Amino acid sequence: MKGFRRSIPLLVVLIVLLSSCTSLCCNKDSRRIEADIAMATERKEDVEAVQKDAYQRMAWAKLFELDKDFLNEYQKASGDLASADLAYDNLKYPAAKSLYLDVIATLSDDFQTNARLCREEKARADAAMKAALDACADVYEPEKFKAAQDLYSKALALKEAGDLPNALATCRKAAAVFDDAAQIGAQAKAAADQAEVERAAKAEAARKAQDEAAAKQAAEQAEAERLVQEQAAAKVQEQRLAADGALACARDGIRWAEQEKLEVDYPEDYVKAKEWLAAAQAYYASGDYVEAADTANEVCSLLGADYRAKVNTERAVKAEADRFAAQKAAEEQAAAQEAARVAAEQVAQEALQDAAEKKAAEERAAAEVAAQAQLATAKLAAEQNAADAALACAKEGLFWAESEQINRDYPEDYVKAKEWLAAAQAYYESGNYSAAASKADQSCKLFDTSYRNNLAAERAAKAEAERLAAQKAAEPIGKLVVTNSPQEFSPDGDGENDFEFFNITMPTNTDVATWQLTLYEDDIVDPRASSYQVKTYAFKTWTGTGMPPSRIVWDGKSDNGEPIESGWSYPYVFKYIDTTGTSESADGTVDVGIIGQKRGESIVFRFPSLVFDPDKATFTQLAPSVIERNSIIISKLIKTLAQYPDYHITIEGHANNVGKMLGYSKAKIESEEKAEVLPLSIARAETIKAVLVANGIPAGSISTKGFGSSQPVYSFTDVQNRWKNRRVEVVLTRK
Repeated sequence: MKGFRRSIPLLVVLIVLLSSCTSLCCNKDSRRIEADIAMATERKEDVEAVQKDAYQRMAWAKLFELDKDFLNEYQKASGDLASADLAYDNLKYPAAKSLYLDVIATLSDDFQTNARLCREEKARADAAMKAALDACADVYEPEKFKAAQDLYSKALALKEAGDLPNALATCRKAAAVFDDAAQIGAQAKAAADQAEVERAAKAEAARKAQDEAAAKQAAEQAEAERLVQEQAAAKVQEQRLAADGALACARDGIRWAEQEKLEVDYPEDYVKAKEWLAAAQAYYASGDYVEAADTANEVCSLLGADYRAKVNTERAVKAEADRFAAQKAAEEQAAAQEAARVAAEQVAQEALQDAAEKKAAEERAAAEVAAQAQLATAKLAAEQNAADAALACAKEGLFWAESEQINRDYPEDYVKAKEWLAAAQAYYESGNYSAAASKADQSCKLFDTSYRNNLAAERAAKAEAERLAAQKAAEPIGKLVVTNSPQEFSPDGDGENDFEFFNITMPTNTDVATWQLTLYEDDIVDPRASSYQVKTYAFKTWTGTGMPPSRIVWDGKSDNGEPIESGWSYPYVFKYIDTTGTSESADGTVDVGIIGQKRGESIVFRFPSLVFDPDKATFTQLAPSVIERNSIIISKLIKTLAQYPDYHITIEGHANNVGKMLGYSKAKIESEEKAEVLPLSIARAETIKAVLVANGIPAGSISTKGFGSSQPVYSFTDVQNRWKNRRVEVVLTRK
């Protein structure tokens, strides 16, 4: 079915060309059309071979589920295939062939072989790592286990970089080292287990002696904990009931708002109430019943009885005003119709009077002509013959003028000739053959041979000028221009800069086939100046066919609903392809300001955008562009904090735990958390405090906390977003 659809454009071309040949009935044109058909068919057949190969390779990619671990190659091949299909459908066979070849190159036989081997070797390395962990190699043989993990991480990095042969070799080495570590760990674990058995036997006697006392103490402690838990549960139940009541009231308010279509004339209140209800439901779902009740009560208060009465009153006033305006318009229309009727009657009466006077005049003239006709019969006969010849010439000239549509280009000449002929006919009908011949002769001489030759030449020149002007007017005019505003985007619901606007100005006379606007998010993998490395991901995408809208509005959320980050920059690219296959693009950057979010009674500013030296609490070894962005973010933060003089500032440090990212054992993760991650998060919070104090904020109003990796905002296995766990949060609490 898909192949038939692809053949439709060529069939249409064949039908049009064949019908054209039939209508011309020309052997020469027929041969030319047959040659065009043969060329189009040859180009189509030339591209179909690579098209079939590209489809087969894409089918392999889907069956192999390539997007699970080779997403970049899968997305590139999918995008090139879609563009190739579009070019093919538009009969742009050379462009389609080039794009199909790109798909074949991306999913080459070597790539498929290496992809299979990579997946197999990774599975083997994962199994070896699990066996090593089961044998406690990370405890009994930590250096060899760490070396295997480093090789494993290096293999993953080589795979991400597209170096599949080296990734395969490195992955095999990692599996071998994991196997060695597992073997040594198993031996050490067996020895440790034996020692543990002996130690347990010795400890059993002492344990039995302490069991009775410990059991008694445990029972007393359990009873105390039970009482505390019951009290806590009762309090939570009380808070939940309060939240249930507030949410029921809020939902009733939203139902009323939707029933009354509040979004039509009170959109801000409607949106605010919907956002509050959504936030309250989110708090409720997370177990924060106090905040859920407070937020839901905001909705109840906003859409309460007073507000509803106000809306009803204002709508009633508006409806009355609209009714009065409609009534007034109807009265004015009726008055205008009456005035028009009176005027029409007056015009009709005047027309009847004019017709009567004209008829009387014609009758008088006819009587006079009849009286004189008997006296001038001989003279009139000669004059009549001359008038007949002149009128025949004049009528032929006017017939030619009308067939050539002289009134379109030379209306004065046409009107003049027609008036002369009408006058000549009037003279002729009245018997004034001499005047009729004179007037008809004027019309006859006006459209002589010279006049007709000049007209043909002028029209040919004008047609050529119009053809050139039309050709020029059809060419695209201007350039693609894409701008965005505001300069500092901050979608925090405060009513200022909550939406980013992309204004798109297209060249005129452009026939757009497809267009796409994509915003990207950067993940700084290595911020050091000596080895700076960034990964870029598509964050938000709009696509369409035909002419794009002149304005696109963005609320700051990704395609997956993820929010943007304070102080971060989001580059974007707008691209379109016209129906000829020509493409043009424009790019820019959305800079995000400081975004504050409510957390209970506090205000929180989150900054994964503040980048530190790897595994340090300093900024000294970063790339110059990263240092500059840090400085800009801190300057904006200082200006923002100046607006909250009555608030205490708590700086919280958060970090990523490599063990949680790579699947270390629980003991290894806890060791890393205690020895490295938690101290690092505290040190980074202290660094930001020192910067704020150096810029005039009193040290007594600032405190610091470190949470290590205990409060992630994204899963540690989310490769695209887990860098956002490595962050500093500034929490403001009213003093």
